[in-house]
Amino acid sequence: MKGHVRRRGKVWTFAIDVGADPATGTRKRLQRSGFAKEGDATDAMQEAIRQLKQGTLVVGEVPTLAAFVRDEWLPGRHAAVRASTWASYRDTLEGRVVPRIGALRLDRVTPRHVGDLYAELLTSGGRDERRGPGLSARTVSYTGMILTRVFGDAMKRGLIVRNPAEHVERPKVRDVEMSWWSIAEARAFLAHVEGDRLVALWKMLLTTGMRRGEALGLRWADIDLDAGRLAVRRTLITVGYRVEWSEPKTEASRRVIALDPDTVQVLRGHRRRQLEERVALGVGYRDGDLVFATVTGVPVHPGSVSQSFDRLVTVAKVRRIRLHDLRHTAATTLLEQGVPLKVVTERLGHSSTRITADLYQHASETMQDDAAAKLGVAFLGSGAS
Repeated sequence: MKGHVRRRGKVWTFAIDVGADPATGTRKRLQRSGFAKEGDATDAMQEAIRQLKQGTLVVGEVPTLAAFVRDEWLPGRHAAVRASTWASYRDTLEGRVVPRIGALRLDRVTPRHVGDLYAELLTSGGRDERRGPGLSARTVSYTGMILTRVFGDAMKRGLIVRNPAEHVERPKVRDVEMSWWSIAEARAFLAHVEGDRLVALWKMLLTTGMRRGEALGLRWADIDLDAGRLAVRRTLITVGYRVEWSEPKTEASRRVIALDPDTVQVLRGHRRRQLEERVALGVGYRDGDLVFATVTGVPVHPGSVSQSFDRLVTVAKVRRIRLHDLRHTAATTLLEQGVPLKVVTERLGHSSTRITADLYQHASETMQDDAAAKLGVAFLGSGAS
């Protein structure tokens, strides 16, 4: 199997003679272009020869990036990920990648194309004038992660021999700053929202540490008020703006959470009010057994819940945090109250204690200070002999 490397313009190309077509007798040739250096083209040619010998490289026409994404990659991922994740992949590729480099053949996309794509998205990829013309580093980095997977799968299918996105540095992303309320701040917020229709939701999020979608996915069948337990069995997600039911985020997320007596009483009162709404509406009520629903019984949109929370925080004049930070508040409070890390991990639905420890290092440091103080008193303080 013979091959050669040559320069074409500013890039290097390799070609391999793969033999005669059995049907026509004409010689067939595999060609790939777009390499910045001669050595890169030579390495790629050798890899292609190896794959050809193994029968893992496609010799025929290589599709464009857009065709591969639409005809192969997205359909192939549909059953492998959650609906919301798939929609995010689709929107990212169709909205940011395909319009810019989708017309290029897969084997002609170079690292420079990918780097230029990132630069363009950072400077002019935004659509919301209020946030500026460019996309955030986090969004562009996420785009790069998806693009790397797309090219990786194209390699596995023998369509390309190099992943042009693999060694292109993605924008550095700063971690989202975590916020949480003190016990006093949380109490002040709850006192203000006492008459709110969703007061039971706000209280339950604080006392359970549940995710928004988990709480909105609860059915009364998932709660045993007499035993003080609830089971997380499904979650409410958004795909675009449409709501859908989904499986819990991970296997560890499928869990049973103990409820304190006060939260049980709050839920009992919420159920009574919900039954009153149902009776008042009559046949127009759509009963889905949901714990948290609209006045007509349909699921509450997660986005509207977050918006309601933001408005309540503003009116209550407490320190502004995100709705998800109620989960951080619950976890931080538990750890600072001395609840074992493993118990907090199970309550939150994390897959390991390491995740919990890494997320809540600030609470861990407080516990370390408390531990040091207790040992000091035990061995060196007034109680020591």
